[in-house]
Amino acid sequence: MTGKVQGEGDYESARHYNEKTREFVDKKKASGEKLEGSASQAQDELTPAEQEALKHAKHGEQLPRTDAGLYAVEQPRRVVGVRENRMVLLRLPEVLFADSDGNEVWLSTDKGRMRAASPGLDKLDNELSHAGFLRVHRRHIVNLNRIREVERRDKGELVLVMDDHENTMVPVSRRNVRAVRRALCI
Repeated sequence: MTGKVQGEGDYESARHYNEKTREFVDKKKASGEKLEGSASQAQDELTPAEQEALKHAKHGEQLPRTDAGLYAVEQPRRVVGVRENRMVLLRLPEVLFADSDGNEVWLSTDKGRMRAASPGLDKLDNELSHAGFLRVHRRHIVNLNRIREVERRDKGELVLVMDDHENTMVPVSRRNVRAVRRALCI
């Protein structure tokens, strides 16, 4: 998760866009070219990644941004865990949930509990948010496909019972109850 409030824009990106637009317009004016055309003509000049991002945007979907500022379309296929001095490549269905303990991020998997190679829960959340995982608490990200039961407690609190041998229970924070209900269609 980012530190932004819902609806808050990425002002740095907007400022960069405005500067690039201004440069483009000034360049066209200096060369004497007219500024005319249509959105469909501009769409034909988009890169494949930009066309994919536009397609998702038309459906109201938001894509994560990569470090290079481009939209990431491909979903991760693996999560990297660390056991002793080995890096373990985990398929996404093998991961039940991730939780943070201070600065450490731990993965609960079919192969046991192991430390995540990702440096923080926020980074892991960004990597997995479009791959069937949901941040349900400031300390927990769950694989939506590995939830066995949803337990309702006092005052509308929810606890997720995971699909493992121990029936591990993961709490849902009050602010994330609506997102969990929407994701699970309950």
